[in-house]
Amino acid sequence: MRRTSDSAARTSVTKSRSRKFAFRRSRKSTDEFAQSSGGWETIDQMREAIAADIRKHRELEAKRLKQGQIGEILLAAHEMEVPETLVDEELGKSLQNYARFLALARREPRRGSD
Repeated sequence: MRRTSDSAARTSVTKSRSRKFAFRRSRKSTDEFAQSSGGWETIDQMREAIAADIRKHRELEAKRLKQGQIGEILLAAHEMEVPETLVDEELGKSLQNYARFLALARREPRRGSD
């Protein structure tokens, strides 16, 4: 086991035989990080806020999943024809969303030969 210390960041790094690294930070440096990264007073407040945000996103995802399941059940129970204009509109929206995704990924969408 080898130990090194970086006093500037007040962090100690431990390397074990399994090649896993463990970082130990002093309480003061983690509170400073919380204050500089989001305006929280302590690291505990930062963790609490992040945990609340994760819970909120999980609840929203569970709600979306339930809505999707309900929609699937309703669609399976009822047979209906979908108007072609609705299909075309949804296809257009999907293509626009994909083009935005590619633009955000700094790639240009390929254009078919005209």
